[in-house]
Amino acid sequence: MPFVKIHVADDVPIEIQADLVRDVRSRLAEVLGLRPEVGHAVVYGAPVHARSTHERRDKRFAFVEILMYPGRSPDLKQTLLQELGKVVGRHLGLSGSDILVVIQEPDRPNWGGGID
Repeated sequence: MPFVKIHVADDVPIEIQADLVRDVRSRLAEVLGLRPEVGHAVVYGAPVHARSTHERRDKRFAFVEILMYPGRSPDLKQTLLQELGKVVGRHLGLSGSDILVVIQEPDRPNWGGGID
């Protein structure tokens, strides 16, 4: 079950954050061929003064982490990276150089669920 964390500047309006997480989760399911109800996406905001990058970069950069099971092809992962980058850029008005998307693939034994 993929999980996407989207780190943004905390001045991104709530409406944009809501549209962003909806569209990221939807695109995640489409690209990976999952049922539409599968996957999670969360936005985390940090104040611009608490974000640092090279002076030529936008301090409102986005960092996107995708956690998912290993085993997908390099081509599929590349497509996912590109597609989520496009969605994030469109919603936040950022150029590609201000968006970083990374896939992390912990093995299945490293995933767990709730305890009743």
